[in-house]
Amino acid sequence: MKIIDEFNTTSDRGGVLIGNEDWQLLVPNGYGDGTTYIHIMQFKDFKEQFDYVREMEKIKEANKLRFWYFTLVQGSFGIYGYDATDVFSRPVTELSGDYLIYYSEKNVYFLTY
Repeated sequence: MKIIDEFNTTSDRGGVLIGNEDWQLLVPNGYGDGTTYIHIMQFKDFKEQFDYVREMEKIKEANKLRFWYFTLVQGSFGIYGYDATDVFSRPVTELSGDYLIYYSEKNVYFLTY
């Protein structure tokens, strides 16, 4: 596993805004308003990614941590620093590819391989 990037965003709508000039989507952060911690991770293959998700599921079961699958996003999109913007703004980072998105309390994970 390789950590591509980690940073914080601000939430007034309880999530992380992703998208581009054509579409936008609010990803839940499992907590609500405040700071959300973003984790962008790349795995060497599907099995390594699958094993990571299974390990997070075990932690979830043991500690009552909420670790939920949200969706798969394919294509080019940005991650915005603020979720309540009503105009298209420059994203904090831009991604391209296939990303599984998971969330837990105050964390959003973008996983690819």
